[in-house]
Amino acid sequence: MWSPPALSPKARRAKPAPSDLETATRIARAMVGRSGMSAAVGPVSVLPSDGDPRAVASDALLNTVDVEVRRLIDKCYQEAGRLLCDNRDRLDGIAAQLLLHETLDEADAYAAAAVPREART
Repeated sequence: MWSPPALSPKARRAKPAPSDLETATRIARAMVGRSGMSAAVGPVSVLPSDGDPRAVASDALLNTVDVEVRRLIDKCYQEAGRLLCDNRDRLDGIAAQLLLHETLDEADAYAAAAVPREART
């Protein structure tokens, strides 16, 4: 599993909240098993919205869904960690301003992160 090198040892040991894991798993399972968003499973819906999925899919196919769900979640977890590390200076800027001001409006958040704010049209 990914370990964020730019974070403190305590932060590296932190685990996602159970509700976040449940939500991520539910979304990934729907993407793979209902919406056909996996090359390994193909463009088929193998997880019915209700009832036993074994009524419409083999155990082998359901196992493939499980493997693909895990792969997708692991890939997204890695990407999230990379983005956090790549943007650590921006996050630190926001955190510092939040310690001073408690809340930030949109313009202040952009300024704290040193991110150019695009003009709205």
